[in-house]
Amino acid sequence: MRRSANIKTIVFWQPNVSVHNIGLFNSLVSKFDEVIICAVERLSKRRASMGMKEAELPKVKVHILSDDFQQNISLFENLNNQNTLHIFSGTRAYKPIWPILKYANKNGYYHAILSETQNWLGLTGFIRKCVARMDSYFLNRNLNFILAISRLGVKWYESSGYSKDKIFEWAYFSESPKNYSKSIKKNEHIKFLFIGRFIKIKGIAWLLEAMSKIDAPNFELHLLGDGPMFTKLKDQGIKSIKGKVHFHGAVSKNEVMEHLETADYLVLPSIGKDGWGAVVNEALHAGAPCIVSEYCGASTLIAHHKFGYTVHPDKKMSLKNVIEAAIHGGKVDEQRKKDIIEYSKVVSGEAGAQYLIEIIESVFQGDKSVAPPWRKFQTV
Repeated sequence: MRRSANIKTIVFWQPNVSVHNIGLFNSLVSKFDEVIICAVERLSKRRASMGMKEAELPKVKVHILSDDFQQNISLFENLNNQNTLHIFSGTRAYKPIWPILKYANKNGYYHAILSETQNWLGLTGFIRKCVARMDSYFLNRNLNFILAISRLGVKWYESSGYSKDKIFEWAYFSESPKNYSKSIKKNEHIKFLFIGRFIKIKGIAWLLEAMSKIDAPNFELHLLGDGPMFTKLKDQGIKSIKGKVHFHGAVSKNEVMEHLETADYLVLPSIGKDGWGAVVNEALHAGAPCIVSEYCGASTLIAHHKFGYTVHPDKKMSLKNVIEAAIHGGKVDEQRKKDIIEYSKVVSGEAGAQYLIEIIESVFQGDKSVAPPWRKFQTV
C-alpha cells in the first residue's frame, strides 16, 4: 500500500446520491479540486416514495453507473489519477460497485470503504459475518482506510478482521435546516415526537406500550410517518394512550421541521439494526434532545443527558424509565436548546469535511491521531 499522497480529487461510489450527506458533499467542494459521485441511481424508489427529493449539489459532478463492467472500469480510469481517492459505499449489495472496489484494491489505487454496520442478528447475520471475514482477507492489505458509521460500524469491521488502525468512526454529516417554528403554537405539555416508517423494526409498539404505563398528565406523543403497520399501531395507541397521542401520517418536509422545532424530545426506539438514524441529526440541529435506541448508529452522539438518553431493546423497562425521567425534568428550556444546536455542529457538513481531511493526513502521513468531532466535544 502506498503511503504518500496529495489527494486533490474525491470520488464517491454509491448506490444513490446520499441525501443525508448533502452538507458533507457541499463542504468538500471548497477543500478539494474536484468532488465526484458515481451512483447506481440518483434517488432510490423507496426514498422517492417517502417524499424525498434528489440532492441539490450544484458543484458536484454526478455520473450514473452502467450495468456494463467495462464501461464502469473505463469511467474509473478516466476519473483516476495519482491524486485521486475513491470511497466506496454499498459494496457487495450493489453489482456495479463491488467489481470496481475489487479492481481498485487489486491494482493498488487509493481507496476506502464508507459503510454502516451490517445486520448481525440471527442466522442471516451469522452468514453476513462469515462473508465479511472472507472479504477482509482479500481487501485489508491494500485498503487505505474504512469510514465505519457509528460505534456499531467500528465494532463490525473490527470483528470482521480489518486492521484496527485503518478504521475510523464516521457519521452522516448534514446541513442545518431552516427555522420553521414561527407558525407553530407552543404549549405547556412535554412533547415527544416520533418520525419514521411504521414497520416493526422501528419499535413503535414498544414506544406505545411504554407510554401507556406512564401516569402523568402533562405529556403528549406525536407520530409522523406512514407504513404497512400504520392502522394497527394507530388503533393500539388510541386505545392505550387516550387523548395524549396524535397520528399525523405522512407529512411534508416543512411540517417535519416545524414539529422538530417545538418538540421537547425526539424518540427513535428501534428494536433491530436500523442504520444511522438521520432524523437525530435534524432533531439536534433544531435543539431537540433525543431518546435513541442503541441499535441506531446515531446513539453514539448521545453521550450526555443534556443531549438526551439511550435505551436498549433488551431492557424493556429502559424506555419507560427514560421517558419518565424526561417528564420529571420538565420542558426543555431555551438555553438547553441553544446548547444542543451548538453541539449539533459536530455533524455539520463542515465538520465532516474537516474530519475527512484529518483522516487522509493521518493515513498517508501518519503524523497524528484523529478523533471524531463529537468525541472532541464530549471530552471537553
